[in-house]
Amino acid sequence: MIELKKLYLDGWLSYDKASFNLNGKGVTLIQGKIGAGKSAIFEAIFYLLFGKTVRDKDSVNSLVNKLLDAGYDIALELKINGIAYKIQEIRGRAKKGLYFYKEDKPIVGISDTDTRKLIIAELGISPSEFKSIAFFGQKQSQVMLTGTPGERAAALVDIFGLDKYDIAIKSCTDKIKAENARGQDCMNEIERAEKEIENLKGLLDDGGIDEAAASAKSRKLEKINEAITSIEEKLEKISKVADKHRQIVNKAAAFKKQADQAKVLEQEVSELRAQLINTDWPDFTSEELTDLMQGFRDEKNHYATILEQSQREIKTVNEYENICPINQKTCPANVPRSFKDKTLASCEQTIAKASKEITTIEIKLTQAKANLQRAQQRERTIESTRAKSALLRQISLQQEFNVVEAQEQIEKCERALEKGNIKLREYKDLQNSLKVDLAVYEKTQAMRNAVFGSIARNNDNLLEYKKKFEKVSIEVKYLSAALAIIKKAKLYKIDTVLQLLNNYVNEILGQISDSEYKAQFVSQQSDATGSRLLDKIGILVSDPYKTIPVELCSGGQSTEVGLAVLLGTWKAAHALSAKSVSSLWLDEVFGSLDQSAIDRVFQAVIDVAADLGANSVKIISHRDLDPRLFEHIWYIDMEDGLSTVRID
Repeated sequence: MIELKKLYLDGWLSYDKASFNLNGKGVTLIQGKIGAGKSAIFEAIFYLLFGKTVRDKDSVNSLVNKLLDAGYDIALELKINGIAYKIQEIRGRAKKGLYFYKEDKPIVGISDTDTRKLIIAELGISPSEFKSIAFFGQKQSQVMLTGTPGERAAALVDIFGLDKYDIAIKSCTDKIKAENARGQDCMNEIERAEKEIENLKGLLDDGGIDEAAASAKSRKLEKINEAITSIEEKLEKISKVADKHRQIVNKAAAFKKQADQAKVLEQEVSELRAQLINTDWPDFTSEELTDLMQGFRDEKNHYATILEQSQREIKTVNEYENICPINQKTCPANVPRSFKDKTLASCEQTIAKASKEITTIEIKLTQAKANLQRAQQRERTIESTRAKSALLRQISLQQEFNVVEAQEQIEKCERALEKGNIKLREYKDLQNSLKVDLAVYEKTQAMRNAVFGSIARNNDNLLEYKKKFEKVSIEVKYLSAALAIIKKAKLYKIDTVLQLLNNYVNEILGQISDSEYKAQFVSQQSDATGSRLLDKIGILVSDPYKTIPVELCSGGQSTEVGLAVLLGTWKAAHALSAKSVSSLWLDEVFGSLDQSAIDRVFQAVIDVAADLGANSVKIISHRDLDPRLFEHIWYIDMEDGLSTVRID
């Protein structure tokens, strides 16, 4: 039993702040003009329980009071099988989130989505089932009465959860198709394996292998290998003899080359010695001439310094009128000018002497440089003579070699090598031929072994696929049996629903109607195989004289049938549900009934609620109904876009 206790609204839809006691016993009228906010009360209950609106929308953007624009804070207190729970949701405010309490202890999920799953798990009922047993609105009433047979069938499918049979049938049918496809795949694999085995056996039948011939070729190959090794050893020895005689020829050629080189060196040494004797060389060595030139440079630098100093003195003398011969400073005016003239004359003599000495030294340097070059040339000539003389002494005369005999031995070896190589090629060609034959034998043997292995694997696969096919066949058999059971259960459930509807509708119709007529739900299922659930549901109304569709009934008769259908459907939904709810909600169901009809319907509602074990009935209506019929009245009014509540 799900017992709704209290509801708190803050910022929800058109409500600023409001609270409602939901467990008041008896019948409560929720009255107000259209759009005043009556249906928003059950909308909040349904949203807190299942996270979506009665219209099956899960967006909360439209649920905030736009006039307040500060989010919402709503809460519901309830009991499930005697255990107290509280659900609270806050959006657009501090501490936003979904909160769930059991006996005042929080039950917290990883996320709000996880917490919502915990709430639905504790409820133990789906949104559609709860809506079908706790709430019946004007839309359901209109669909059941004035909707098309298809719309009526869809409404019954939703109310009684009949779609689960279609889901189960589709799932079972899909599984059968999948298993049949697997079975066909197994059969294809079985056929492929059998064909592969036949083809492989055919390969084994195409000739055999001569093992004796292969063994004889193997022995012959061993002898050929030994002969090739022997020939290669002999050829190696002959090559060594030929190389020995080639060395003799090479040594003779080298000796001749050395003799020619000695003649050239003797001529060069002779020419160098003649050059040393006949040339007029300097008396000094290059080292002595280098030292002499350095002395000339130092002397030149000395006179250059004297020349520079004298030039500075002349410049200084010209800067002053009178010059003191002692400290080179300006003398008093009475100092004779003759001192300046003497100083200038002395400096000019010094400059002339220094310039002359520098010129003489430069001439000596030029002569010394020329002598140095000739001295260096003499030293190079002497060094070259010594080097070539030493090389000439190193060249020693060697014995003469018998080149003719060596050449004959080389030719003899080359002829022997040519014959040996021809024989070696013949043996290697035979060796390669035998290797090819033996390789073919080995490959053939390996292929036969591979064929035997492939046949064994295909036999294993064949057995495996046969086992799989057997399992698939058994699975298809069981699924087909299950499908037949589900279809029978579906048809049984349809018959049960229609039978309950007919019983309850006519029971209530007899209570609210003074006329003697009955209503009957008729299935117009067009699929003879039963693969679809309900295509159409018609309602026939019968009296002692005629039977007509409900669409052709008069206005009053149609209204009475509609209310009976509404209450009968509600009662049938409770009968087929494993859950019950303490509060029943009816939204705008009285239509255009007159007061006497309303009185009869009202009593029928009371009786249905008593039969269902509900101690609280909430009737939502925009009509002014007789207040004497209700234990409680909630007046809902709209002022400046906000709903207000007055409870009597």
